[in-house]
Amino acid sequence: MLRTRRNLTKAFAISGACGASYAYGKWGLTPLDYPEMAIRSGRLGMTVVKIVKNFGDMKKLSPEAYKEQMPEFHLRTAQMLYDMCCANRGTYIKVGQHIGAMEYLLPIQYIDRFKTLHADAPKSTEAEIRSVVRAELGKDLEEVFDEWDWDPLGAASLAQCHKARLKETGEVVAVKVQHAAVQHSAHLDLMLMELGVMQCAKLFPEFKLGWLARTTRQNLPRELDFLNEASNADRCRQLMKDIPWLKIPKNLHKYCTSRLLVMEYLPGTMVSNKQELNQRKIDVDKTVERVTEMYSEMIFNHGFIHCDPHPGNVLVNKGKDGYPEIVLLDHGLYETISQDFQYNYSMLWRSMIRGDQKSLRKASAALNVESMFPLLAAMVSGRSWQSVKQGLKNTESITKKEDELIQAEISMWIPEMSEILEHIPKQMILVLKTNDLLRGLETTLGCRPGVASFVHMSEYCLRMMYAVEKLNRPSWKLYFDFQKETWAIFFYKMYLRTTKWGGEKVTDLLHGTKDERMVEWDKAFERTSS
Repeated sequence: MLRTRRNLTKAFAISGACGASYAYGKWGLTPLDYPEMAIRSGRLGMTVVKIVKNFGDMKKLSPEAYKEQMPEFHLRTAQMLYDMCCANRGTYIKVGQHIGAMEYLLPIQYIDRFKTLHADAPKSTEAEIRSVVRAELGKDLEEVFDEWDWDPLGAASLAQCHKARLKETGEVVAVKVQHAAVQHSAHLDLMLMELGVMQCAKLFPEFKLGWLARTTRQNLPRELDFLNEASNADRCRQLMKDIPWLKIPKNLHKYCTSRLLVMEYLPGTMVSNKQELNQRKIDVDKTVERVTEMYSEMIFNHGFIHCDPHPGNVLVNKGKDGYPEIVLLDHGLYETISQDFQYNYSMLWRSMIRGDQKSLRKASAALNVESMFPLLAAMVSGRSWQSVKQGLKNTESITKKEDELIQAEISMWIPEMSEILEHIPKQMILVLKTNDLLRGLETTLGCRPGVASFVHMSEYCLRMMYAVEKLNRPSWKLYFDFQKETWAIFFYKMYLRTTKWGGEKVTDLLHGTKDERMVEWDKAFERTSS
């Protein structure tokens, strides 16, 4: 273990020196920036060394003690990573927010610790904001804005947003200002993170974390360019123009640059704030229905998906008709998905809803993880394998007991889940974040069973699959099957809305040991392969 710690420390020191030389030529950093780079690199290196040491101590324990102390280990590790991310800011906050959005994919200790970064990200100082405005617009802040509220509307990993009034037009706007140091530190941060991932892969080959480094590397440059965000918002607004209750702030392109975004000011209540939604008499069930419809439209109809779906980016107001209006913010990251992916993802969902294990395995094979299709189904649905194989339409909504059992067992499956995340298409990773948002809202807002996201998503899956299949093999049988399923979903929704479900009964393979669950999986494989 001592040699491991020395090797890790040496690797980070060498990478810091190489990174400094490389950054000097590529990103225009000067030797004056090197002390800050060294400090940030040192924080990352020391955190990794401490975690490795702690995990090494854990592996020395007996199996019983290991299982008993694992929650405490996760709690300590989550706090160390959180402290490091907050100290380094910028890119590290973005990665931390990504971790905080991976509910049902990571132990609850990490989710609870990192999800606070969506609301409590470190803030830029007044001097830093003034410097960015001056650099981007060529004028002092007071020359452009008559009023400026220094208490930010929200602070995120890469930027923060302020309410202001334009001097030229008197219009009230929201101004998104990139943190001053993010742009020139992001590339070095990514290089160091990738080094950390490689070192962890050597020490713990069972944990596949390359997907996290690749996803961040691919997405960060797009998120740093606010002109790209303005373009995404314009495209999304055009694609979704037929949804009257969806509001996307318009950008004032005259004032927009790569680090400054001036947009229409559209306030609202955060979608997860049940108390305020109730105070404003906004229907939480209808809210979840509409958020589900919004994301289903993106995934299944347009193939252009908003990929930062945390509650802080989804606001709710009460419309003139008394129903919820949704305000969608932060359009820096979108993913365009192919029709093949839409079809395979639709097949996956329809199979889970029906409990059709043969189709479920076929869809998982198309997503590159056929051999682990039960675990993929559990990750996508947020339900136990027992619930999925019965068919989600035939099971109760997830109970508190089932949710607690799933969370308690997640740490046992982290290596297998990381294997799945390493092999599924990159679009799937971003779609999983959307699933987590929808499931989290259903739980947080306490929605009735009839608004469960899988019910509404099944309608979009059905239409999407029918549209593709009728091009390949049009027939009256296909049409009648489509109509039959459409009406079945309609009557099922009516049934849910007039029937009170409840109870704590959970028949779940999570009651058993890991070996028992593997036996259950083997049985599933035997049935579906026959």
